Amino acid sequence: MKNHYLKPKLFALALLVISLGMIFGGFFMESETFDTNYFGVAFVGIFLFIMAFVTFFVYNGLQRKLNDLLDATPLMAFVLTEQQAQRAIEENNTALKSYNKQIWLIIVFFCFLFAVTGPLFVEDWALWAMICLAIAVFFTFVFLIATAYRVNRFKKADLNVVLNDKGIYFMGQFYTFKMPSVWLSQAEYDPEKALLTLMVTAATTAGPADSTVIIPIPDAYKNKIETILAELPTV
Repeated sequence: MKNHYLKPKLFALALLVISLGMIFGGFFMESETFDTNYFGVAFVGIFLFIMAFVTFFVYNGLQRKLNDLLDATPLMAFVLTEQQAQRAIEENNTALKSYNKQIWLIIVFFCFLFAVTGPLFVEDWALWAMICLAIAVFFTFVFLIATAYRVNRFKKADLNVVLNDKGIYFMGQFYTFKMPSVWLSQAEYDPEKALLTLMVTAATTAGPADSTVIIPIPDAYKNKIETILAELPTV
């Protein structure tokens, strides 16, 4: 877990090498051939350089937050049993699919609305309707792929759970409560099902984005759960 984000950081490093090659190669070829088209290669390289820097910065920051979580005294730390893990996978997959479906329905609704009202704004309504349909189909595939990816991640995850006021590490996924524009918006415990539900919200340009984590609580923590909830920085 100390190198949880090694792959994205290695990707950022590879992207950095490629970008530098494109930047220096583009400017060098332009100076040798006097073909200004090579400036385009250099500018793409600059874009990739910024992308590499931002990717490394974000994931390196997440790794530091995860290390802080693991080094701090946990409010709760345990390993799920196989039965608990299977239940956690089912509960979290159900919540994920429901949330993604809601967003998908909103996007499809607006695509339909724009298609219907197209004659008010455009002359070629048929073309406009095809564009709206294409956008709806595109986002359908995006949500299907994104949901399948998240679902499959659980199948390969470890069974560790670590929770404190800094964040939650749950089955290979880390959510911090201590980054700008990210906060714990909900923490509820269902004593009948012995399930702790945490909702982590992140501010995005499109509005708040919620991530729900549902954790089966073992017997050892059931009597301590109210104290644990009181320690969490719920907003």
